[in-house]
Amino acid sequence: MRFGRFFVKFRNEKSFRIILPVIVVVVLVVLIFIGSKDDANTFPDTQNTTSGTIRIPNKGGLSGGHTPRGFQGQGTGIFVGDNLNPNFPNGDGVQAFLAFDISALQISDFDTAILTSNNLHINGSPFTDLGNIIVEEVQYDSFSSKLWDIESQGDVCVLERGTTTGTISCDIEGALSDAIRDGKSTLQLRLRFETVSDNDNSADLALFYRTSSNTNDSGIFIIEVIEQSVGEIFTPIKVGVVLHLVKESGDISTVRDEENVLALFSNTERIWIQANVEFDIEVVETIIDPLVQLEVLQGKYQGLRTANVEDGKLHIYYTRTLGRTNGIALGNGVAVVSDTTTVNDYRATAHEIGHLFGLGHTSNSRNRLMFRGANGEILSTEEIAVVTDFLNRSGARGP
Repeated sequence: MRFGRFFVKFRNEKSFRIILPVIVVVVLVVLIFIGSKDDANTFPDTQNTTSGTIRIPNKGGLSGGHTPRGFQGQGTGIFVGDNLNPNFPNGDGVQAFLAFDISALQISDFDTAILTSNNLHINGSPFTDLGNIIVEEVQYDSFSSKLWDIESQGDVCVLERGTTTGTISCDIEGALSDAIRDGKSTLQLRLRFETVSDNDNSADLALFYRTSSNTNDSGIFIIEVIEQSVGEIFTPIKVGVVLHLVKESGDISTVRDEENVLALFSNTERIWIQANVEFDIEVVETIIDPLVQLEVLQGKYQGLRTANVEDGKLHIYYTRTLGRTNGIALGNGVAVVSDTTTVNDYRATAHEIGHLFGLGHTSNSRNRLMFRGANGEILSTEEIAVVTDFLNRSGARGP
């Protein structure tokens, strides 16, 4: 396995000046392309219980990555350990940087704040040879190779591996509380092993990724903030939802199966726990009328809404493509989500459900669920109040 799409400092400054404009153009084109893909909705703009969980994903992208510990350089993946690749001298280590948008965190008291990841992959024996992963707070304007020797603002916690394979976590309540009190909008962290290297000339690495080891995806790490309980127990609001796997419907047929969509929706449920919403789930295979199929391919989706039975449940249709759109809330409890999304598919589903619950878009923070075209998962106190009122008026209430 090849690790480390790694860039060392250019020794030939002329070569660097030649290639830099090309790199900048490529990055800008990619960012413009990604930013142009978004979700659509048909709802106007609007919008935590007193107790709940808020999940803040790492920002991903250009906000973090890795650097060596002994010389200037940088790379895109989230790696911690030693001897990353042949570009490293034997005995040099690698450290990772993460950034979290905490600007939407509107609470002052919480029971716990846990930094966690279930995306840990191991190469070699880093925890045996290098000790624990130390989390430190750092501050920087932008991620770059210059961070290789940045001064620590103080230790935050020590990551501990969980009983489930691939999980790791630690308590960062103190650091998060201090950051909020100091008025910070971003919390920046560095991950590094206690020991730089075991000098055995072989890689010992903890790598954090979903599919590509060289990608700093948003959500690789999560800060789970559990609000302070006030002693009142809230009955969950139960909402029925039918997940439609569009099948035998030509070019709009989904490639998903029941196992895939249930795994997807389990994360959608996790997001909506913060609003005290639980779902009664039903998965069905649905064949779409040929005329409606044609309309969907033409970007006309109302046939899915009008053909649906009004039974008080949500109906989410999973289809192969929606062009350049992640998902669409059609109203009447109906939404459509594409197989191919520019954000996490479960987050796209949760976002469209937000529209069906009466929420509009927000422009306050990419960390928010109702921000367009991002991977945010947070609902504000006002948004949760809107959803609760909407569901109470609709009669959706648990036993």
